[in-house]
Amino acid sequence: MKFNWSEANPEIFERFKPETNGYEQWQSFLELLSDPLSTLVSDETGLPTDLLILAGEALSKFDLTANSTVQTPTVFVSHRQFDLKFAERVAWLACDAGMDYWLDVHDPFLKYANHNIPRANPLYPILVAGIIEMALLNSSHLIAIHTRASRRSQWIPYEFGRLRDRKRLSSNCGSWFDPRTNLTLHGDYLRLARKTQGGETDVRHWLQHWSGSAAPLYWGGPATHPLPN
Repeated sequence: MKFNWSEANPEIFERFKPETNGYEQWQSFLELLSDPLSTLVSDETGLPTDLLILAGEALSKFDLTANSTVQTPTVFVSHRQFDLKFAERVAWLACDAGMDYWLDVHDPFLKYANHNIPRANPLYPILVAGIIEMALLNSSHLIAIHTRASRRSQWIPYEFGRLRDRKRLSSNCGSWFDPRTNLTLHGDYLRLARKTQGGETDVRHWLQHWSGSAAPLYWGGPATHPLPN
């Protein structure tokens, strides 16, 4: 990415550099939320309806940069929390292939939001959506993790559709299926991109093709284990 997304920065207005895709939208988004941000860590949840409407409008402005060009090959790893071990393995494979990645649980600002903002606060989902939008705008590829648990995901289909190119068979998105899941029980939209079930040979091939055989990148996450066959 054009920024070190994994570097913790307590100043949310300085989270991204001006050349980052969606930078102006992010600044406008935070300016709107800046007043209530000081109360997000409290137990108060009674926010004015008009504030929520304005926040939703600010979030919609990210559409203005939906087709921006991403200069640094970056894989967005889409998954459900239950499948984290698979997601981290795909992120590790991306680094091994020389590609950057974005994984929600590794984003320090998203960690902060999850640990300090009450889920009942009406602004919580709006802020989380803004963080994810910035990651999508600055990612060039996506690999989604599909298991029996992921069938209930509300985010994976959105992230998939938001990032995929407009070719009939997407060239920048792929789906990895757990060998224990039934492919036919997942959404028909997954027919629009490459897919593989079990193992990681195909995933490695995708990443090497996307990266152009770049040199491996440093992996700062925990130890991972090969994807199950």
